[in-house]
Amino acid sequence: MLADVERRTEWDSNIVKVELLKKPANHIAVYRYIFRNPSLFYKDREFFDKCFVFQDKVSRDFYVYMTSVPNTIPTSSNCIRAKDLISLYHIKVNPKRNIIITLCYQMDFKFSEDDQMLYIEYANQLEYFIIEFITQLNKIGSVNPN
Repeated sequence: MLADVERRTEWDSNIVKVELLKKPANHIAVYRYIFRNPSLFYKDREFFDKCFVFQDKVSRDFYVYMTSVPNTIPTSSNCIRAKDLISLYHIKVNPKRNIIITLCYQMDFKFSEDDQMLYIEYANQLEYFIIEFITQLNKIGSVNPN
């Protein structure tokens, strides 16, 4: 689901575009995401991330690890390149079949000191993303984030 370049923009309103740049090899793929800016006065943020997905064989939990690739890919002219320093998803189902997602994000959205209100808007967008992500996982009846 996170890597579904065909459907991601259908359910994730924060994403303008997602593109697979390097096909998965050894569970690692490289993606380009354009993250919608919450304000008309700022450019969208563009991420170039490598993504590693694996499942624990004992617990059956899924883990997704993402971090930005080096600045070797040109940024779109209408975007600002942001960096995903680390994103870690831990996705599990408890005995009552509830989906539990733990996220750890450290991102550099390239805001100036005057853009403090945008931090709040981006936090709201990330919260909305989690709600939509869980909704989609429930619809397909699987915790597999692929």
